[in-house]
Amino acid sequence: MKSIYNVTVQTKVKYAPEEYEPEAEHLSALFTKLLTDTEHIHTLLHTDDFTSFHSELVIAHDRTGLVGKCTITIDAPGRVQLDKGRLSTFMKSNSDWPQMRVEKKGTFTDD
Repeated sequence: MKSIYNVTVQTKVKYAPEEYEPEAEHLSALFTKLLTDTEHIHTLLHTDDFTSFHSELVIAHDRTGLVGKCTITIDAPGRVQLDKGRLSTFMKSNSDWPQMRVEKKGTFTDD
């Protein structure tokens, strides 16, 4: 079964062009740290029973400010839940964006 999550992190901060690149790199590094560390992944999923874990990240600056959009695909024998509370806690505690908003939407297929 595939569990697919679309995670959006809105920093709610708009940046000037010269500020964008370092802030975008910081947001990208947060996602990378979270999604490449085995312990973090197991904490987010509450299980070790998955066969693959893949993510794709896009960082952009839109009308709300700096935004990270990540699609996470998890292959496992059954449905896997992604803990939004722990995801939000990690992102907020490792950044300087107090108004940050984290959204998560999941879909599931029997592939």
